[in-house]
Amino acid sequence: MTVNASAVILHNFVNHLLKDKDGNLIVDKNGNAIAYWFINYINDTGAYKFDVADESTIGQKEIVEIDQPKARIVAAPGFETIIFIISLIIVVLIFKYRKKDRRNQK
Repeated sequence: MTVNASAVILHNFVNHLLKDKDGNLIVDKNGNAIAYWFINYINDTGAYKFDVADESTIGQKEIVEIDQPKARIVAAPGFETIIFIISLIIVVLIFKYRKKDRRNQK
């Protein structure tokens, strides 16, 4: 028995999803965003030979099918919270120094 090996490599970067010409996400029938996949093919030019004359289980096992991974939308929450806290601190400091300046002017 001779076997030739090949592989299909799928790359999907986080939040890299299919969009139409207007920039809107393209979704499947379930409403999930469809991933934009980069596909590479690897073909091995070598031939591998196996002696399987004594193997009795050949053809008895079912073929294993692997599903393509699903894309997921990832968000990094927290950045707006940091900006909100910093802005609150700035506002408090502004009012504090204005109040201090008003006392000094009287």
